[in-house]
Amino acid sequence: MFERFLIAILIPALLIVTTPFLNGQGSHNRAAEQSTLEAQVSSLFQAALLGTQTDESDSVLLKQTAPDEVAAGETFTVTEEIHAKVDIDGGAVISSLPQGFQLMSGDLRGFMSKTQTGGVFTNTFTAQAPETLGTFKITATARFKATGKDSQAFMVKDLSINVVKPNQAPVALFVPSPLNAKTLVGDTIIFNATTSFDLDGDVADYQWNLGDGTTLTGATRSIVEHAYAQAGTFTVTLIVVDGQGKASLPKIQEIVVDQPVKPQPTGPDTTTLLIAGGGLVAVIAIAMLLSSGGHSDESSATSSTSTTSTSSSSSGTATSTAPSTQVQTSQAASSAAENKAENFIRTKSDLPLRSVNSVNVMAQVTDANRAQWIQSLQDESVVIQPTVKNDVLILQPYSKLASRQQNLVDGSFSPLGAKSLGELLNNRVAIGDTIVEIRWSQTNGDTFKSLAVVSPSGQVKFDSFITLDP
Repeated sequence: MFERFLIAILIPALLIVTTPFLNGQGSHNRAAEQSTLEAQVSSLFQAALLGTQTDESDSVLLKQTAPDEVAAGETFTVTEEIHAKVDIDGGAVISSLPQGFQLMSGDLRGFMSKTQTGGVFTNTFTAQAPETLGTFKITATARFKATGKDSQAFMVKDLSINVVKPNQAPVALFVPSPLNAKTLVGDTIIFNATTSFDLDGDVADYQWNLGDGTTLTGATRSIVEHAYAQAGTFTVTLIVVDGQGKASLPKIQEIVVDQPVKPQPTGPDTTTLLIAGGGLVAVIAIAMLLSSGGHSDESSATSSTSTTSTSSSSSGTATSTAPSTQVQTSQAASSAAENKAENFIRTKSDLPLRSVNSVNVMAQVTDANRAQWIQSLQDESVVIQPTVKNDVLILQPYSKLASRQQNLVDGSFSPLGAKSLGELLNNRVAIGDTIVEIRWSQTNGDTFKSLAVVSPSGQVKFDSFITLDP
């Protein structure tokens, strides 16, 4: 009898004493905790436990469930279940966390009362993974007494947890096309977001808000088309979501839509472009190189990035997780374009240009998008017609010039080794260049846009704002 009484005391005490070491954490009030646990265990193990401990896994089934992978620093849930295969007088399950893991809620110890065959006891707790990556094991020890048995049974089971690098958010990028100086009501605009990317996965969803109440979502919405039914300034927002449901920061850009201008009668002095000194002299507005081509063999990053270089930009900003070398390249390109544009305004004081509103880096030229950007630059190119009304430049898209006028402009590129605007662009746009959008402000407050091509060394090789030397 004395031996039976002694073992009945030692078994609960063993659970109590070993618990802090299994937890990997100290007790804030060990005396009170021990008293509580002793009372719980004593009430559960009403019968004295005799004999040595044996593995009686045929009496119960111990199951542990948790995510196979958790991100570093992420909180996750562990569920432990004891399934009774026979009648159980009582039992307990005690778990230990690996070093670096933190218990966030619940208890690492669970106590089951008398349970009949088929009954299930469940204990749940949440833990936080460490910043260290790797595979770790959460160990659970189950102790129980089957009804009619004189010995206590136990089993030990390990649960593997793989701690991985946290999922990075994708980056949203898009380019509207065509990039004409003015978008008119009813014009179809193509918004191309194929340059959006996810460094550790794939973009699974494109979420568009086109600013006029139109929203479009879906995995196939990397390119969307839209025509605005009324004039105004519309804020276009794109958010992309990766396969794990993590969303990007929004990419925001404003689209200015104007009413179509009614044709006005013009005399001979306004139907032709400016002629200076008896011959047509085309000048690229922002210091297009006259003596040599760009440095197409210079290296650059291969993925696109977008950033705003001036605080007065009304086009919004996008935060990119691209490497720092790409960010530095973007900043250098935007600074070069801004300096050239401001210098042009100073030197062309006879034109009603007030300031450069903003400079926005659109993308870097890659092998995949080079042809598309050449076409966009050609579509965007505009020339100044000889009249200025109410301090407003009269801009004419190159693509809408009459054939005779296009021939005059194309002929002016001969000194640059090109027979047409298309050939000039093909010569000047190289892989590694940066495409920059410049928003110009006229003296009356009107704005228009142009695209510039900047080499990796900071040379402005071309700008779609083509003017004729007055």
